[in-house]
Amino acid sequence: MTQSDDQTPTAGRTVSELLRLRGPQLTAAERKVVRVLISQYPVAGLESLPKLSERAQVSAPTVLRLLAKLGYNAYADFQRALLDEVYARMSEPSARAGGEGQRNGDNDDLDAVLDRISENVTGTSEHVERSEFDEVVALLSDTKRPVLTLGGFESDVCSLHLLSLLSQLRGDVRHVRANPSGFSVELLDVTRRHVIVAFDFRRYQRGTIDYVRQAAGQHATIVLFTDKWISPAADYARYVFVCDTAGVGPFDSRAGVVALIEALVASVTSTMGVVAQQRIRAVYDRLSGSTWAEGLLRPAPSEPPHGSVAPIPGEDREASQENGVT
Repeated sequence: MTQSDDQTPTAGRTVSELLRLRGPQLTAAERKVVRVLISQYPVAGLESLPKLSERAQVSAPTVLRLLAKLGYNAYADFQRALLDEVYARMSEPSARAGGEGQRNGDNDDLDAVLDRISENVTGTSEHVERSEFDEVVALLSDTKRPVLTLGGFESDVCSLHLLSLLSQLRGDVRHVRANPSGFSVELLDVTRRHVIVAFDFRRYQRGTIDYVRQAAGQHATIVLFTDKWISPAADYARYVFVCDTAGVGPFDSRAGVVALIEALVASVTSTMGVVAQQRIRAVYDRLSGSTWAEGLLRPAPSEPPHGSVAPIPGEDREASQENGVT
């Protein structure tokens, strides 16, 4: 985790990441350009320099100064990076058969995969602002604020993982599944007290984006987990966690996402203290008797003496009846 982001511009960052991260360091005129680029992303950045300047109502040198702060030496470099990002956002697993995280052709090498996963976890940690992390922990620890988790085709497993863990610490945590229009019945009840935790990774789900947009319109607080190409849902999110997702093979990795979920849950557990511990105890009291491991602590059933045959259930009673004994 980082306290602030003062790394070298563009180092491993996408254009969309840089625009959001560098905002506080920019002049008022440069922020006007950023607002145009984000609100009309990525189309505005693919237009000519004079057209972008006109849209932002600033001079061309102001645009170039902004790009220099982002790490681009020329407008053409910026547009090439933006196009690369657009293609990466649009790519699907069948087009990534070699894996963007693949090195030296090690597509199925165990060490290569585990190294990539480890790098994803480390990279995700480096993206996280500690202040934002702490604010989200406070939100999730507040039992007066209902929590809804939401994911898409590939990311719903992440939302369910958060649901499974968080619901053991506190109540009023539910999972929602948006249809392609983004609507679900739960939206009717969403208020400013709600916290929506959404997961959206490339190629991004319209249903998730639309649900987040509608929930934000009802003043809910949105927490978004996304990848370095940044889901369009980020436009409506109060908190955005950018996760490293590079995979070895055709599929992106979710290891960094899961690690961040578990870091949040660990901090929520600590923040809630005895309240969380009591709920965990109540959960496992309800599960008592349903787990295999509990049998390890029970005494073993008595065995018949060596050489004898254990009676068949009901056999003693039948023998007694035959001998006139009741």
